[in-house]
Parts: sequence; structure tokens; C-alpha cells
Amino acid sequence: MTERIFKYLTKILDPESAKLILKPYKLNIPLTIRTNTLKTQANELKSKLENKGFKLLEIDLVPDSFIVEEEPFPISKTVEHFAGLFYVQSLSSMLPSLILEPKPNEIILDIASAPGSKTTHIAQLMKNTGIIIANDISFERLKVVAHQIDRLGILNTAITSIDGNRFGAILPEIFDKALVDAPCSALGIISKANEVLNWWSIDEVKRLSNKQQQLLISAIKSVKPGGIIVYSTCTLTVEENEIVIDSILKKFPVEIEEIEYKKAEFDEGITSYDGLPLDERLKKAVRIYPFKANTEGFFIAKLRKTDSTFSKSPKITEINNGKTIQQIKFLTANDEKLKSPLKFLSDEFGIEEKIWEEFAFYFKGDELWFSSLDWIKFLTTDFSLINKNFKHHLLSSLVQRVGLKLAKAVKNKQWKISTSALQLLAPFITKNIIEFETEEQARTFLNGGTIKNFPSNFNPGSYIAVKFDGIILGCGLITKEGLKSQIPKGRRSSEVEVI
Repeated sequence: MTERIFKYLTKILDPESAKLILKPYKLNIPLTIRTNTLKTQANELKSKLENKGFKLLEIDLVPDSFIVEEEPFPISKTVEHFAGLFYVQSLSSMLPSLILEPKPNEIILDIASAPGSKTTHIAQLMKNTGIIIANDISFERLKVVAHQIDRLGILNTAITSIDGNRFGAILPEIFDKALVDAPCSALGIISKANEVLNWWSIDEVKRLSNKQQQLLISAIKSVKPGGIIVYSTCTLTVEENEIVIDSILKKFPVEIEEIEYKKAEFDEGITSYDGLPLDERLKKAVRIYPFKANTEGFFIAKLRKTDSTFSKSPKITEINNGKTIQQIKFLTANDEKLKSPLKFLSDEFGIEEKIWEEFAFYFKGDELWFSSLDWIKFLTTDFSLINKNFKHHLLSSLVQRVGLKLAKAVKNKQWKISTSALQLLAPFITKNIIEFETEEQARTFLNGGTIKNFPSNFNPGSYIAVKFDGIILGCGLITKEGLKSQIPKGRRSSEVEVI
């Protein structure tokens, strides 16, 4: 298998470089992280981690990111990582989101979003405003996206699970921008996806190329004229990269644009392959080779849609998924239905009531969720090709969740605030706070346990914001036995190094 891949790679690279692609362990690619500026600032994160023995070096090309030069233990096992203060992500993987240039209040589609690194980066660049639809055809992979949304505190994102090829038909010319980080043969990341060596073939590459082209066409149709589409893969085959873009340039009203985020170590797109000439404009695309740029291999192209892809109003495709989903009904903070839960949370945690005016809310059974305020505007605005009534029907059929769970109704008219909400709202919480004094207490709490006989002035039944080393770990419940962790099972961890 490796001989087959090597032979392919020598069509575009010299033999020594091709060998390095297949033996990435020789390259010693550094670990990199991205600060989650929704929760902290890069200098604050750097200070916290360096106080624990980590050595970080700023990356000039990507704002708020660092190379991890030294780590006393895996950086993903820090309290800072658990609390969503940063994301472990390769430098090249950070670039597509930056190149997309998402702005606050925009409407953005991430058509193949798992595992969520780029979705969360886009949300961060939008300052948690606007609208993101994070889609993936695999429900299982979307669980990872949901976990990252919870961990990093992402409010503006809805999760959907449909075939990405359908977006152009069901939401035509709605989005300001779209990211197509397409499923691929992963030759750029063999260091962490070496299973590719077991199945790689040129036939599979061609199958993927067709799938990628269909996803890109769908994204183009879903974006407004003048909008931006970024296409990226973590593979190096021409069939999955330049040939996809070459075909699109011939058939659709798009132009390829220059990419601002470039380094001398990046290559231009290929314009001739296996004796076939390709569009000269592909030079504006970027190829990132691990052995040159000291990061994972990637291909990125930035497209601008120059005209409508519809000569007349399209026939909007209905969604029929065979089941009834409760329609999401967004509310503003002044709605009478929210008076009781929001007042309870403000009184319990000292959150100023005016803070709630920045969010939209909806009920999901006995749970209260919150999101970016832009979702209300989105659902009450008519677009040129789709009216607001159909959009309500569509999203109630498509969307699995929007934003974060804020709280759950419990007995005695109380509301249990979620760990994700506590961590995101940390700057506004001034009451009902307990700070652990010992590492053992923090370990027990993070693992979902109870700190027996915990000394407290709070009454049994009180919900508490629990902190360690200045960071909110999550929600705790005062019981007769002690302080019981309310961290949800999916976020508990016995591996966090508490120091």
C-alpha cells in the first residue's frame, strides 16, 4: 500500500519529499493550541500554563495561538483545557477559518463540521454572535462537535445532521459564507490517521473527489451572491484538490481569490498534472506540505460567488425525516415565560439581569437553552428565495440543538444551572461560589464524585459555582453528605492533572 501511495506522490513531489509524507514521525511536527478568546485572553492563558511548567511560543501567522515547546504532562489534561480555555489544533487546521474571515452577526454554514475545531474557531472569530449551522452527515461524529460546543461555550451554533449535498436545495442563497472542509483521503495527516495506509487507492480518491465536488456545489448554491466559500482538505492528491476547484471554476459563477494568510513555506496550487493543464488561477490556492511548513498537510482555496446560481426562484426541497420534532420557539429576556428562571439564576449567582438581554432563549422540555440573539432576527427575516414561515418549519425539522443548555427545572421551583453555562458566564457570577483548597477535592469533583462532609455555609439543596485555581469547574449541589458534583457524565474526567 505504501508503495502505491509513494508512486502517486512522486507525480507531484520529489522522491525524498514523498518519503517524508509517508514517515511523518521523522518531521517532529510541533503541538499547537488555539486560545478560546470567548473565555480568556491569550496572554492570560500563557501565564496560567507557564506557571504549571509549560513553555509556549506565540505563532505570528495565527492570532491567539501557541506552539507548545515543553509540557510537563499532556496539555490536554490541564484544568484549563477541561474548562474550554483552549483547543489543541494544528496550525494548518486553523487557517481555513481565518481565511473565511467570519464577521460578527454573519450567517455561516460549516457543511462538514466534525470534529468541531473549525466550527468553534469560526464562532470565536464571530465573538459568539451571528448564526452558524454546523452540519455533519454522521450523527456519531456530531456528538464530538456537541461536546466541543459545550466545552468552549459556543452560543451561535445549531447542529444539523443531513447529507450536505442538500443545502443548496433547502437553504438557497441564505448564507454569507460557507466552509467546506471536505472528507478526504487524509494524506496530509498520516501521523495521526495512519489507517489511511490500509484503504488508500486511486479509485477511492476518485470517489472522494466526486463527493467533495458535490458538497462544494451545494455550498456555492447556499451562499448569497458576493459571498465567500472556503474549500479545504487535509490531503495532498490533485484529484481531491485542484481538480475539484478546476471543475467548479468552469461550471459556476465563482472566482478564486488570493489568500492573505501565507508563509514562505507554503506552495501555490498545482496548474498542471499528469500531462493535463489546469486553470492558471489555481496558483492562488495554497498547498501546505508537512516537510516544508512543519505542520499538517493541507490544501485551501478561497472562492467568491460572483452571481446567483438560480435564473429563477428554485423549488425549495421539503424536509421529511419521518418524525415530528418540537419547533424551536425563541424568546427574548423580557418574555413573561422567562421571568421566573432568569430571576432565580440572577438571585442565586449574582448575575445582573441586564446580562440576559444579550441572548435568545428557548425551552426544550424542562430545560432552558440560550443562544446568540441573532437567531431571532434570522427567523423573522424574509430572504430573497425563502420566506420566514418556511424557514421555521425547515429548522424545526433540521436542527437538533442551538447554543447551550442554560439550566434545568428541578423541584421547589429551582433551576439547576449547567456546567457549560457557569463556565461561559464566569465573569458575571458573584455569588454562591466555593473555591476548593485541595487538589484532591478538585479531582473528586471533576470525576463526578461527592466531597464528603464539605464545610459550607450554604443550605442543603443549594446549587453552587465550584472553582479551583480561579477557574470554574462546574456546578455543585450541597447535600447532607457533602458537596456533590453536577458535572454531566460526558464532561467528567479522571485524567485531569490538578496542580
